[in-house]
Amino acid sequence: MFRCESRLNAPYRAGKVDTRWTDVIGIDPASWGAHVQSDLAVLDETTFQAAVKGVWFPVHAMGYNWLRGNRESGISIAKRITALLKSYESQGFQCEKVILVTHSMGGLVARAVIHQEMGRLNDKVLGIVHGVMPAIGAGAAYKRMRCGAEGDDIAAKVIGNTGTLMTAVLGNAQGGLELLRPAGHMAITGCRLHTKARRSRASRKRAIPTRKFTSKRKSGSV
Repeated sequence: MFRCESRLNAPYRAGKVDTRWTDVIGIDPASWGAHVQSDLAVLDETTFQAAVKGVWFPVHAMGYNWLRGNRESGISIAKRITALLKSYESQGFQCEKVILVTHSMGGLVARAVIHQEMGRLNDKVLGIVHGVMPAIGAGAAYKRMRCGAEGDDIAAKVIGNTGTLMTAVLGNAQGGLELLRPAGHMAITGCRLHTKARRSRASRKRAIPTRKFTSKRKSGSV
């Protein structure tokens, strides 16, 4: 976090744009992969210089309880962002909007932050940068329910380093369950979820012989 804040606030070195910023100046935003045809204009150095002049970009980390649902987490984060903005304003700073940078499940939380029926903070969020957001579910969640968490560190042991332990945790965690693929996207991976009744019917169907037998037996037949 310190490194991120340092780089954001040191865009120039020896009067020239720092090399860490040259990857975004003069580059078509479509090349970043978000949209084939981005609505964003190409950032030129003049606009960049005006944007960073006389300002400071503080970086804050806001954690959440991933066991809770993303709706609940989004509402909680939205309240904390609102309090943060008011704190800066009370100190005499002009702080109107924030940019959210997310990773994985945090992307779902960020969606809840700006949702009109949840965090309702859309007018305070300038933009969101997502990293590997499970927009249509996380296949890794299924894998970990079978194999457990990777590694042997304390985190893996807490959430379950075997399939049995991991399933016990995720199966009772709203946030974890929201990582599973929605029904409409099951066909993407060929994954299907069945109720106990459906499994039972399927088992009975498989148990029915497909070959027809007659009541008469030939000598020596089994």
